[in-house]
Amino acid sequence: MFNKIIYILFVLLICPFLTIQANSKGLPKFNIDKNIDRKNTENSTNHIADITQNEISKITSTMLSQELNQEKEFLDEGMLDVSGFVLGMSKELVQSFLKNKNIRFGIDISKKSEQEMHRFYRYNLDYVCRQSLTVPSEISKCIHRVAQQNNWLYQKVLFLKRNETAETIELHFTSPLANSKVWKIVYTNDAGDTDGLGEKFEYQRKLKIFNFWQSAEQKYGPPNSGDNYWLTGSTKASPYILRTTSSLTLINEAAEEVDNFLNQINAQKTFEAKHYMF
Repeated sequence: MFNKIIYILFVLLICPFLTIQANSKGLPKFNIDKNIDRKNTENSTNHIADITQNEISKITSTMLSQELNQEKEFLDEGMLDVSGFVLGMSKELVQSFLKNKNIRFGIDISKKSEQEMHRFYRYNLDYVCRQSLTVPSEISKCIHRVAQQNNWLYQKVLFLKRNETAETIELHFTSPLANSKVWKIVYTNDAGDTDGLGEKFEYQRKLKIFNFWQSAEQKYGPPNSGDNYWLTGSTKASPYILRTTSSLTLINEAAEEVDNFLNQINAQKTFEAKHYMF
């Protein structure tokens, strides 16, 4: 029953946005039947949209594993930023933001932000390409080629760096199906690094960590969950911050899970299974 619901959901809600055809090499592309009764489609689409919304509501209402410390309050979500970068930023807004001369970070040219695809499409194409190919390198080329033809490739991570202080930022994006929004920001510095062994270097390391942690608490206030978490709410839809020795991670768990859910539905429909005849 669940599989049928997922199938109907994709056909009626997602598929109208796809136009896929077979190519000259027999690699998979997909066609959508446009001869569907409009009135029935509208009624069914509304029903399926309700199912989709219900599933998303389940994800966003799931409770976080972290809990608020006693006598502490949730952090204002508007306070969650790293050098001006915030969760939910679009890729276009990030690119525009980086043009600001006051931004201390630039694109890290030492790390190539490759175009990737959601893992469910990779699983699909791995199966399809292996039907006619056996050499691993050729299978990989086939997967990339077909993904590119179907616009399934996107930039999942953008790497930024501040050379003067060895600080880095990673901006993690959802897929285009979830509007290419930042769902995780990872800030890292060299506070936990040491230049050698011995008391002198350990003393320096501890002071760097202390200064970093003190700066974090000056910006966000003392952690309100355990010793290293800042929560803005109790559910997965509520972003939070995790602090480690030399990093801060801003994350919205629900944004990633909703993205996975939407892509899984899409990938299930576009899977090219063999036509078994019995």
